[in-house]
Amino acid sequence: MHWLVIILLMVLLSRTWLRSFNEALASLKRAIHLKRYGVHKTGEIIGFVERVDEEGDRWFRPIIAFSYQDKQWQFVSELGDGEKGLVGAYVRVIHDPLTPGVAEVDSFMALFGGSVLGLVILATCVVLAVGYVIHELLAQVG
Repeated sequence: MHWLVIILLMVLLSRTWLRSFNEALASLKRAIHLKRYGVHKTGEIIGFVERVDEEGDRWFRPIIAFSYQDKQWQFVSELGDGEKGLVGAYVRVIHDPLTPGVAEVDSFMALFGGSVLGLVILATCVVLAVGYVIHELLAQVG
């Protein structure tokens, strides 16, 4: 019975892990593409979107506007903070030249932070799960 639980756990973890890994890898590829081919501009914070997480903590994600080819574009940054920043503050922005609506603050944390952290956490979970399975297999043999 113990073997069955271990096998089912590994199957469930591997499916979840693979889906999460693919999402993090796709996010990393998008960020690399944006960094390689993106257009650098200066954007202005024009407001904030408030989010409340499961614990009730408030996060404020800046709404940033910039101009490109005589048009105004805006986006909500993935980079948020627990406090509102200054409306009217200027930030470095990078955007896709073909689809200017695909933009982000030009910083390591905004572009790569989430996907790199996600991949590190996933790799750690896999190492721990494999270690647990090896430990249990050795305990059964010994």
